[in-house]
Amino acid sequence: MEIDFSAKEDVNKIQPPVGASHFIRPEKKMPISPALLEILACPKCKGPLEQTQSPEGFGCRACGLLYKTEDDIPNFLIDEALPWTGED
Repeated sequence: MEIDFSAKEDVNKIQPPVGASHFIRPEKKMPISPALLEILACPKCKGPLEQTQSPEGFGCRACGLLYKTEDDIPNFLIDEALPWTGED
């Protein structure tokens, strides 16, 4: 079986297939369940975390660390956490 690579399409004109709307990222952020927020803990000290808006992420008052969220994905790596004073 051979594949014909000679046909070229303008990628700007390609439309997503019908029913593929779930692949398009919505503008609205997905809320985090209160039950999940209740069990989240700081990876370093195991203390409670607070959800922050600016910058978006989770802060630990005990450690003074902020775990940033990018593209709705929280980064809980201790080595990549930022200093945090507890003020948004």
